Parts: sequence; C-alpha cells; structure tokens
Amino acid sequence: MNLPLQIPMPISPRQKPDVKFPKLACDSHAHIFGPLDQYPILPQTHFIPNYNPWSEYVKVLNTLGCERAVLVQPSMYGTDYKAIFEALESRVFDLRAVAVVSPDITDQELEKMHMAGFRGIRINTASATQELRIEDAPRLA
Repeated sequence: MNLPLQIPMPISPRQKPDVKFPKLACDSHAHIFGPLDQYPILPQTHFIPNYNPWSEYVKVLNTLGCERAVLVQPSMYGTDYKAIFEALESRVFDLRAVAVVSPDITDQELEKMHMAGFRGIRINTASATQELRIEDAPRLA
C-alpha cells in the first residue's frame, strides 16, 4: 500500500481555551487511529491516516474542557471496531460511538455493540471503501 497521507496531522491544543465549553459539551464526530500494525486498514482505502490514538484524543478533550464525545468508525477500518471498543472499555471518558457494520450483522451483535456504548450505524456513501448501502438502512433500522 503506497498511498500518500492526504490529511494534515491533528493539532493538539497546548493550553485551555479562554472561553469554557458549556457543561456537558460533546464533540459529536471524532476518529481515532492506532498503529497500522495493530489496527490494519482496508487495502482499498482512499488515504492512510495519521497516528491519532485514543489516549491523545482524551488529552485534547481534557485540555479543551469538553466532557463528552462520539467516536465514529473510520471508513478505512471497515467493520473492525477494535480501536473504538478499546476506547469504550477504558471508561475514562463519557463516550459513545457510531459503527460501520456489515449488511448481515445479527441482532445479537448489535446488542453487544449497544451494551459497549455504540449508538448509531454509519452509512458513508462517499467513501472509497465498501460499506453499507443506503438500501440496507430500512432493514437495519
């Protein structure tokens, strides 16, 4: 896989902002990316992500004073939600997640994901990776 990085590195704030976030503020869409040897990406992905692990994202949220967050499954991980499951299991933050699932996911798998903290399914029609199609939505709903 010889794809170039196409997005800039995340910027970590070094100091708390002058204006405080409102109580229970929520970052509603964030991605985390671990080392490629531990969290492999799909071969047909459209870019290689920069390293941006859960531990660093928590530091950003704490610096900003943001109390809650929603992690969204990046397209390049396909249906492998290992990184998000690990973040949810850490219980170090008020966290929820949105998953990419296969069209044939079972109710039991969805229940396990719900118990872990997943609250939504991502249908990304703009991605270069194979995922759910809009036609899958009624059955999954």
